Amino acid sequence: MRFLFLCFFLLLVSIVKAQQLAQYNTGTLFDSFENPAQRAFIPDSSRQFAFNFFVPNTGANSSFIGNGRQSLLSLINHGTYNSSNLNNGLRSQNKLSLNSNTYWFMLKVFTRLNGDQEWGISAQTKADGRGNFTDETLLLLDSYKNFDNETNNANLFNGRLNGEAYHQFSLSFRKKVTPELAFGVKLSALLGVYYSQFSIDQSAFSIDKNSTAASLFLQGNYTTTNLKQFAKSDLLGLKNPGAAITFGMQAQLDNGILLQANVKDLGVIRWHKTSVIDFNGTETVDRIT
Repeated sequence: MRFLFLCFFLLLVSIVKAQQLAQYNTGTLFDSFENPAQRAFIPDSSRQFAFNFFVPNTGANSSFIGNGRQSLLSLINHGTYNSSNLNNGLRSQNKLSLNSNTYWFMLKVFTRLNGDQEWGISAQTKADGRGNFTDETLLLLDSYKNFDNETNNANLFNGRLNGEAYHQFSLSFRKKVTPELAFGVKLSALLGVYYSQFSIDQSAFSIDKNSTAASLFLQGNYTTTNLKQFAKSDLLGLKNPGAAITFGMQAQLDNGILLQANVKDLGVIRWHKTSVIDFNGTETVDRIT
């Protein structure tokens, strides 16, 4: 049943059309903290301070790459699960990525009247989720009849899911080095709220088509920071400190082209306590449809 639960979870999470949302050169506070080389002020048309007045600013993106994307879009758009694009026996990989980013507090200050230098502080909460799983995992959601005992069903359902959430408190600095070149950096203190990882390293599958029974073998582990009940105090993340750095540059070429490069959230969180559950066994499941 663990495996069926995993499949059901994957179905719920990945029923989403791939979207990429980003802000560049918008002049917004959100943009200037995400890309510290970008300015938050326009000289001669803004005040010395820029503040979000505690109004949350949220961004999100998701992506689904793999053969399974068309199957799930068919389910969304037409109400039918079309598995014709999925490969059986090749262990073709599907990759899922989800993340959200909410700024609760943002403040930027002009420290020079010419607009060449900015300081900022911010508080935000981020959540990230990633996963990879095979076409065969999605084929099993369609029907167990997609498999038989004459083919090699070993390690068809190997995969991994992981996710984390954390608070981020940052100090940012931007300086216009020359009229054409600007540099920015964001130093962050992190407080980890939650981390989990579910991994299937080995798997096997055999069926009895006459009795609609299947034997599932799974070997892997589940790692989490909150094995027991999630307490309200865990939302603060005080037990899981960390640090990160973001830096970037922005250059204006003579032909008007704007170049930008960023290294974002390069850092680590020290999780105070994690629990690891290993599983290694075979389970028989009846009445698979």
